[in-house]
Amino acid sequence: MVMYSEKKRLNDILIRELDPDFCRETVTIGQGKKYPVGTVVGRRLFSVPEVATAEDGIVGFGNMSDISIGSLAMYGPYTMTCVEAKADGGRFIVTTPEGVRLPDALVGTPFVSPHINFTINDGDPDFVAGDSYTVEIAPGDGKAFQIDFAATDGTQIPYGFTCGDYNATDFDTRGVVVKKDALIFGEELIWPDGITADQKANAMANLSVRGFISKVGA
Repeated sequence: MVMYSEKKRLNDILIRELDPDFCRETVTIGQGKKYPVGTVVGRRLFSVPEVATAEDGIVGFGNMSDISIGSLAMYGPYTMTCVEAKADGGRFIVTTPEGVRLPDALVGTPFVSPHINFTINDGDPDFVAGDSYTVEIAPGDGKAFQIDFAATDGTQIPYGFTCGDYNATDFDTRGVVVKKDALIFGEELIWPDGITADQKANAMANLSVRGFISKVGA
């Protein structure tokens, strides 16, 4: 006897939403794979430079590495300015494009925040007070891709999930995602292969900030 499994449908995942016109969005799904209904996606909303711009007159021969953005990232220049110089180290103030001061960054220690992440590496000669870097965050193309926790362009941050099955194997395609304010069966969402428990927990926490409420299925 041949057994057939029923294809997953949107109502297997979505219990209800505040308003489809408000909670859903038509997006361009980037080329690369097939997207079954319920695939968790991020959007390439940011263009993040691989290296920071050292301001004119900088003395220290260090550099910045591992630049990425968090869920509260905004467009514009993030600035890092040395306010405390010391041998093989130092302390930098970090400022958002709106001029809000974030926690200070220490040379040689990874800086992690909801806005921006990076490491300032020591060099020879050492940094001096006033040395400054800028990281300019620009808009990306906005395309949606399956969430990628190794990305730095916004696709590592969950934006929502697909409303239907979309084939973007050979070219970009248009699709609809549920992006916020919905009651869902969270265990039915589709994640990348190899996702860890911590990654899933953090992603679900980000979805809850967007108004998603996960319910355990009956």
